Amino acid sequence: MAKVTLELEYDYDFILIGISCHARDYKFCWMVNKSLDLNFARQDSLSLKTKNMTCEFAHYTFFDEDKHLEYTLLSNKGANGFLLPEQKQADYLLKIEGGFSAFQATELINKIRNIEAVLTAFNIDIENLKSRQNLIL
Repeated sequence: MAKVTLELEYDYDFILIGISCHARDYKFCWMVNKSLDLNFARQDSLSLKTKNMTCEFAHYTFFDEDKHLEYTLLSNKGANGFLLPEQKQADYLLKIEGGFSAFQATELINKIRNIEAVLTAFNIDIENLKSRQNLIL
């Protein structure tokens, strides 16, 4: 019998924002909720298994039912490594799925930069990330 191989290609159809901030994840999440009028809730930590170890990353989500947008806030730094090793300068990653335009992303980045503890925020090009599969939740 012939062997059939199925190759799946994931559609990375979301906006990804990198955020540099030295605040702890729960405090940063509270600041984001307050400043951007969102309502993130803590989820089980995201576990990433590598050959030698397992890394855990803080994981928060919010679904905006009016705009049909799903926001996911992830810590990029775990005790044993990075979720996206190519983006070591980002302490947090904000993933936005749904009909979110580049213009809206720019406005959101500017609002995030105005949060007191944020050092900087920037758009991340998903197509150039080698470890982008780590963002599939």
